[in-house]
Amino acid sequence: MTSRKPISITVLGGGREIGANSYLLDWKGSRILLDCGLDVTKKGYESLPRFDALGKRGVDAVIVTHAHIDHVGSLPIIMDAYLGRGRRVHVTVPSKKLIPLMLMDSAKMQVCPRGQSEDYPYEWCLDRQSVSKMFASRSVFAAHTFGEKFRIADGLFGSFFPSGHILGAAGVVLWDGGHSLVYTGDIAKHKQTIHNGCMLPDLADDIDFLLIESTRGSIESDPNNDRKAETHALAEEINDTLQRGGHVLLPSFALGKTQELIVLLESMKWDGLIPVDTPVLYHHGLSSAINKVYEMYPEYLNGYDPKIISIASRRVTAFNVNDEFKTAQELTRVPSIFVFTSGMLSRGSPSARLAEELVQSEKNGIFFTSYVAPEEFGYELAGAATGDFVQPDLKSDRRIRVICPHRRRFSLSSHATRDDLLSIADHFNPRVAVWVHGEPESTEWLNHSFSERHPEALSLQPATEQKIILTDSQ
Repeated sequence: MTSRKPISITVLGGGREIGANSYLLDWKGSRILLDCGLDVTKKGYESLPRFDALGKRGVDAVIVTHAHIDHVGSLPIIMDAYLGRGRRVHVTVPSKKLIPLMLMDSAKMQVCPRGQSEDYPYEWCLDRQSVSKMFASRSVFAAHTFGEKFRIADGLFGSFFPSGHILGAAGVVLWDGGHSLVYTGDIAKHKQTIHNGCMLPDLADDIDFLLIESTRGSIESDPNNDRKAETHALAEEINDTLQRGGHVLLPSFALGKTQELIVLLESMKWDGLIPVDTPVLYHHGLSSAINKVYEMYPEYLNGYDPKIISIASRRVTAFNVNDEFKTAQELTRVPSIFVFTSGMLSRGSPSARLAEELVQSEKNGIFFTSYVAPEEFGYELAGAATGDFVQPDLKSDRRIRVICPHRRRFSLSSHATRDDLLSIADHFNPRVAVWVHGEPESTEWLNHSFSERHPEALSLQPATEQKIILTDSQ
């Protein structure tokens, strides 16, 4: 007998914003949490999804689409406070390996003991010791291959499909025989260098509900400026910088973008676009651990042997024994390419510290290939004019002058373009489309465009803390 209880989605984070993505799906009495992220650009309680809405009941299951912190960073809180024993966190096979690495690294800055933070009531369970104990003591993950059917709750089933983006990234289809929903997670339609594009499932029927990301919804697509053209343009900038005797900085995220860029640079060498003897250096730490996971799952990648990542690059430690940041001259004696984290030049990160040095010489080049949040140092530096002063540390009044004119953004994102997002929505042809994980101008454009293409469907762009009733009791 079909349940008479309703289906609803409450946006706990990611509504008209890019940040702590988390969506509470109340499916005819079962409560499923779709992702549980952390907004790395914010601090304390403001960095978290609005878990207050979960109340005392908690959740029956969690589905994590991939291992980036903005989708999984608050999982320890859910495990400790809202997920009872015996209830599972559903992930893909590679994500099961990647998530603990990402959470342990994210917890480096969380040092407040339990009960000592009024602004951040959960901070105690995000410190490294607590995270380590939590994963050691609980077998919480249920790891699934793509296409595998798994049980989520009574009468509710799910199946992951490849969403592209990074290793192990997935969208998920949920169904109960009466209704169906697709959540894309972060999705890329076309293949990158080592990451495949998404593989959308061919479903027997159109779906009822689509929850879809909107990251690049405000960026106009240029059909004459494809990934190949952007790659060649980046290679030209790199080559020009090296010919000047300068260093190249490619700010990068430890998971996905670092591996992608290292192999992309190696392919540039194979194609004769940049000198074959140019050192490619990455910061030792989290990236090294992630590289090893990539080597475990070559079948999830785009035909490249992931061992190339280690062969084609050299890891360096950017800090000395006194925890002081090394200069470029201390790290290398010849013009080199640095693939350093973080991708947004977060203040204090290895990439931001190196950028402080490189931006003070006109020989060097700093090139961005990923999204940069307006709050981050990378956004300020990318938009600064030559001769402007920028502030690398918000805790002091120290400013540095921007001498380097060679700063540029390249469209090599691991997210689908807005035209691709619309075509993905067309594929599923939902009765209700819900646009999330994007700034207001992004969700607004996609919401309006989808409504014009599908006037018979309902299209929504909810804000964080908004609840959407998808079905009434019936």
